[in-house]
Amino acid sequence: MNRNADYKKRNKKRLFTAIACAVLLISAALFFHVRKRQTIILYFTGDILLDRGVMTYIEQYGYDYPFLKIKDAFKDGDIVCGNLEGPLTEGGIPSLKDPRYIFRFPPSIAQNLKNAGFNLMNLANNHTMDHGAIGLIDTMNTLDEYGIAWFGAGKTAEEAVSPVFINISGTVIGFLGYSAFPPEGYFHTQEKPNISMLDESSLRESVINARNKCDFLIVSFHWGREFDPYPDDSQKNTARIAIDSGADIVIGHHPHVYQGVEEYNGKFIFYSLGNFIFDRQIPPDTDKGAVIKLYIQKGVLKKCEMLPVKITDCQPEILEESAETYGKTQRFY
Repeated sequence: MNRNADYKKRNKKRLFTAIACAVLLISAALFFHVRKRQTIILYFTGDILLDRGVMTYIEQYGYDYPFLKIKDAFKDGDIVCGNLEGPLTEGGIPSLKDPRYIFRFPPSIAQNLKNAGFNLMNLANNHTMDHGAIGLIDTMNTLDEYGIAWFGAGKTAEEAVSPVFINISGTVIGFLGYSAFPPEGYFHTQEKPNISMLDESSLRESVINARNKCDFLIVSFHWGREFDPYPDDSQKNTARIAIDSGADIVIGHHPHVYQGVEEYNGKFIFYSLGNFIFDRQIPPDTDKGAVIKLYIQKGVLKKCEMLPVKITDCQPEILEESAETYGKTQRFY
């Protein structure tokens, strides 16, 4: 009787220990899963061109061609944002400028953008209006159809400058986009569809208002001198106004080359990410660029990676090496 009692007692103890271990393991797994999901990952790329030389390759190899080397690069991203350098349209009236610089992309290629991971596009640039109001409306409608959000444009000037907010697991991320260049060859009014144009007299108020409605605010600028590897004073002044007004990070594009990063008042300013999907250009370093990867926890930037990009025959490839920042950063230029 005593041996049976001891045996049952030991079995109960072992069972209790096994249950306790299982509970601890499950709790630990749940803890790390929740902790992982508390980290929001954002990617930002440079300029995306799907016409001209890129279209030559697309016509030969198919719509997937520009994305083949990056198809798995953004799988862990909650938000993947690019600068779309032209309208998604089959119509519209070409703008009054040099035909060599009038772009448009087939609307159905939006599916390939989506398949590559893109779910957000900046439209505040000097090529969005290359096919006028109809081209822009087609672009916005097409992106909506394929489930890709957008900012930096609108059906009126007021809508164009309005921020866009995306809620991810309770954290609200805000986006503002501005172009320092007006649309070329497009006559616009306050009531017509247009891109968001930079107005420094109202920038401070706009950033403050947007920041009050979100947990983390990204401000994007299309600015700077083409092919210049260094930001000019105008870019620096504008970026610092945005940071001082509440922007958590500034992302720039247009120069077609990477312009480096500055830390200002504890916040990062990426002046230009260079090209991402683009055809061959003569100036040096236009076949290079950068992707920025942000890790955000509870509205705070915890980590930032700069991922170098190499473009070969209009196909971007993210290289293995990266530069990381934790609170403070080295300068990458």
